[in-house]
Amino acid sequence: METLELLRLLRDKLLSRYERLLEEYRDPLFELRGGSVDLESLSGVSFLYFTASWCAPCISFMDVVRVLARRYAGKANFYRVNVDENMDLVDSLHVDYIPAFIAVVRGEVVDRVYGVVGRGKLEDFIRRVLESHG
Repeated sequence: METLELLRLLRDKLLSRYERLLEEYRDPLFELRGGSVDLESLSGVSFLYFTASWCAPCISFMDVVRVLARRYAGKANFYRVNVDENMDLVDSLHVDYIPAFIAVVRGEVVDRVYGVVGRGKLEDFIRRVLESHG
């Protein structure tokens, strides 16, 4: 093989690996930012993760939420809601504690989980909501 051909092959392999890594580490949560959020505009089954940058339990729980959001991508939509930027939504949904994980189907809240829970418990919650409403 020529040197140029080897370099092209190496470039293609590196680019392919780079694209796989980007997809693997991309944040699977959509960000809901400020202003009034219309829950009716959320399609299908959606999960809202209420968090804050200053909340240590929220930060520790984020990895679990990301793993499950990747696992259930395509079956539900997952949103991160910063409570400091979305006080209207926090108030309207009566989010009393964070972290909070709220299931919304066709604009209606159907269930919620508060606090840091185990991965298994959160996955059971997601599965139950999807089985009932998905």
